[in-house]
Amino acid sequence: WSWIIHSSIDCGMASFHSCLTIHTSILLLLGLGQAAIIISEVADKGSSNTCPNNEDWVELHNIGPSSVNLAGFKLHDDKGPDDNNAFIFPSDTASLSPNAFLVLCTRVDSGDNAASPQFKIGSDDTITLRDISGTIVSSSGALQDLGEYDLTWAYNSENVAYAYTYLKPLYLILKMISTLNIL
Repeated sequence: WSWIIHSSIDCGMASFHSCLTIHTSILLLLGLGQAAIIISEVADKGSSNTCPNNEDWVELHNIGPSSVNLAGFKLHDDKGPDDNNAFIFPSDTASLSPNAFLVLCTRVDSGDNAASPQFKIGSDDTITLRDISGTIVSSSGALQDLGEYDLTWAYNSENVAYAYTYLKPLYLILKMISTLNIL
């Protein structure tokens, strides 16, 4: 329900905060406020200055009014929640405070595979977050196979949908200029 609701909310010209407030209010009215976490961004080709070795990453955002304990939550790709590489948040996971973000780098070699997701994010995968009962809390929807380095699949609260977004606007400008053969 959370994903269906998110795709049908029209925030128009509302600010990011206003749209999140509307979204959070609907979740609370439906009794889903206890897990108001969204997958806010996915980098399926990695990015500069985010993860070691420029690995893929997933960003979670607590849009709810209270902290959420992620212990026992499960993050997975298209291979599903029962895949060996699905990530289960350990019991010692800290709570995610209201309006806080959490970036999870994939395949980080820390000597403890339980410390980070071990799946590779495919270019057309859907990343899904489930709560401790197995209920879907958030889904990125299918990535559109257009990812590249420093290009992320990000949640846009203005149109309440996901779209590709460059992390570095200057990179995008230079890329456009280079295609025009100006340089």
